[in-house]
Amino acid sequence: MSIASLSALQTLQGEAQRISVRRVSGSLLRRWGKLIDTWEMTGYPDAGTYPTASLAGSALDKSSTGAIPFRAAGAGQQLYLGGAQISHQLLSNSSITSEIILVHVFDRLWHNGAIANSVTSRQSWSPPAITRYVSGEGVSLWLRWVASGSGTTTTTLTLEYTNQSGTATSTTAVIRQGSDGMSSPGDVWPLPLAAGDTGIRELTASRASNSGSAGSYGFMLCKYLGTFVAKPTSTPQGMTSFLRGLPAIHNDACLCFALQSCPAPTNTDSNTVRYNLSAELSLIEG
Repeated sequence: MSIASLSALQTLQGEAQRISVRRVSGSLLRRWGKLIDTWEMTGYPDAGTYPTASLAGSALDKSSTGAIPFRAAGAGQQLYLGGAQISHQLLSNSSITSEIILVHVFDRLWHNGAIANSVTSRQSWSPPAITRYVSGEGVSLWLRWVASGSGTTTTTLTLEYTNQSGTATSTTAVIRQGSDGMSSPGDVWPLPLAAGDTGIRELTASRASNSGSAGSYGFMLCKYLGTFVAKPTSTPQGMTSFLRGLPAIHNDACLCFALQSCPAPTNTDSNTVRYNLSAELSLIEG
């Protein structure tokens, strides 16, 4: 059935795939607005891994360990992200009674790791081509901490990449690390592209302006799909959020989450917590 009317959409919602996901984190240091990758968290699906031995990294798809599984659309049909029921519990910290988190949904296209935080020389590689959104339009670039960074609290990265038009270009990004709690394993940062660029096809090199005393990091290319909201309760309860339109899901998408902490004003910003996230994604075919 095509999605030509509201009534057709309502019918397809009732026939949607319901995809269950559970992610349980280790102990994490919270910060306002901090983004946390769930790729290596335990639960269902199995935790993913990083290609730490190769800076070239790996192109990712539905078959990659860590990707959220789903049934591909039939011939001539398209999958859409139609909604979600998401809830979470805060574990190992009874002093926190309320915290809203944002759950961002991405199609993960490529990642690499790990560049030692002590290295300041130019690091270059030849990455495999991404297999979806191959023009790069709308694809975003992220940094991910693999091992905790420490030392200098700000570092400027010079990043070399190919943009959505196939043009080789570069950009700079300032990242924070060390005692501010924003460079723990799994912490992720969206990185800016050069002015006028609207996407990225591949990242080919990086260089740090100064070194830290410990830690390592890598990069990711992702396609943003949507964001949902969850608030903890003693008995987890779902909350449905509405999306802007119906984001299309590629049949070979490597679906994954990033969590964003939004502590209540009465909670200490630097509390250590563990997240227990339960989600049910709704995928519509039409």
